[in-house]
Amino acid sequence: MAKWIDFFEQPPAPNRKTQVWLVANKDNGVRLGAIRWHGAWRGYAFFPNPSTLYEPTCLRDIADFIQQQNQARRSAAKALAEPQ
Repeated sequence: MAKWIDFFEQPPAPNRKTQVWLVANKDNGVRLGAIRWHGAWRGYAFFPNPSTLYEPTCLRDIADFIQQQNQARRSAAKALAEPQ
């Protein structure tokens, strides 16, 4: 659980193959950015809103969340690829 930020999963869009999460400040709900798939990196990445500022705890929480989502996606893909 993140100390200063919340992650909100967005409802899936019909044309999207991957999930999107909004990142917001816990105190006032200000949207800080989004976590979404970045094809060139083959993984989820954080797309911060302009003029936002982060301290180490928030950055660590965002990085941990992204790592968890990337691992979950790889595990799901691996399970689909295995013969039944």
